[in-house]
Amino acid sequence: MYLKIGKEFADSDFYFLTEMLEHLDFKVKAINNEISLSADPDSDRLCDKGEYFIGVGFSLIQRYISSTYPQLDVRKDDALKLGKKITDELSYIKVINAGANYWKHQDGWGLINCVTRDINALNKSAKYTINTIKLLTPWGLVAQIEVASIVR
Repeated sequence: MYLKIGKEFADSDFYFLTEMLEHLDFKVKAINNEISLSADPDSDRLCDKGEYFIGVGFSLIQRYISSTYPQLDVRKDDALKLGKKITDELSYIKVINAGANYWKHQDGWGLINCVTRDINALNKSAKYTINTIKLLTPWGLVAQIEVASIVR
C-alpha cells in the first residue's frame, strides 16, 4: 500500500519487496556459484534450487503488483500491459506475472503435460501463462526436440 503526499509517494510495501529481493539475489548468486563449481548441477539439484528462489522472487513481485493496481482503480488486464515493454505487446509486468504463475502452478498441470508441452491438455489459465512464456522462450521447441529424440 502506498501513500501519496503532494507529488511524493511513500510505499512501505515496495521497501519490503526490495529488501526481500536483495536477500533472494544474494542467495541466487551463491547458487550460481555452486552451479559453476559443480560437475553435474542437475544431479546435485542446484538448478531446481535456483529455480525455487527465482520462482519466489517472481511471486513476491506478483504479490506487490496485485496489491497495487486495485488501489489505482486499474483492471488487472490493463495493469499487465503497463510499464516497460520487451516487445510492443509484451510488458515486463506481464512476463513476471506469467513466470510467477508458472512456478506456482506447473506441478498441478500434470508433469506429462509440461514435459511433452501439450498445451491442449491445460486449462485456460495455464494456456494463457504458457502462451506468454512462449513469446520469450523456446518452450515449445524444446519439447519437440526432446520428444523427437525419445521416439527415435
